[in-house]
Amino acid sequence: MSWPAIKLDQKKSVSKLTSLGDTGFIPNIVLLKPDGTMVSNKRNEVIKKLSELSGS
Repeated sequence: MSWPAIKLDQKKSVSKLTSLGDTGFIPNIVLLKPDGTMVSNKRNEVIKKLSELSGS
């Protein structure tokens, strides 16, 4: 992946992420705001938003 990812052995980070709500199954793509709130966990929405943010 060319974006930040949480490895499965980072249990504290995985627990924090799954506590946000329905994050789906691992592996999954989730877009978070800088404050840690979830923008989306729906693959198509996340990819669309990443494209918008990157100007592609």
